[in-house]
Amino acid sequence: MRNRVWASPLLLVVALVLSVLASGVAKALERDPRQGQFYTNEEIMQLSGSDRNAYCEAMESYLEELREETDLYNGRLDSLDVMADTLRTRTIEISAQIREVNSELRELRLKRKSLTEYTTRDGDTLRSIAKTLYGDPLRWEEIYGANKAKVADPNAALPVGTVLTIPRGGR
Repeated sequence: MRNRVWASPLLLVVALVLSVLASGVAKALERDPRQGQFYTNEEIMQLSGSDRNAYCEAMESYLEELREETDLYNGRLDSLDVMADTLRTRTIEISAQIREVNSELRELRLKRKSLTEYTTRDGDTLRSIAKTLYGDPLRWEEIYGANKAKVADPNAALPVGTVLTIPRGGR
């Protein structure tokens, strides 16, 4: 977990203000710590005792608000840490799934490359088979050349269940 000491400089200022409670010249409080307005050490020394007390109370109140705000942000940071851990875990799971899919895809491509026979299905033509197996419908003539005895019309749909020899190699 990260180091979360945000308010320590303010603690020093409050301690300094509390330690300077001697009497001084009366002066109205013109500075608001919530607005980022602070007295210098010399100015604090010139405040009256009651003004110093009022300033100390304002600083203590402001410091408490900062502590509460720090606790709130630390809680949010903890929640974000949990979400980040969850996302990292999910990313690892998805990466593993992607590796599995890529492995299966490689196996299918190797099987497709080593395929020497193809059994026709409804609607198959030499062009559709060439597109499926070679990725190029114009290579239908290679399949036709190896199967002239089984294919009556190279432009027609093939009968379902016809076992064709699929030539490998070529382009």
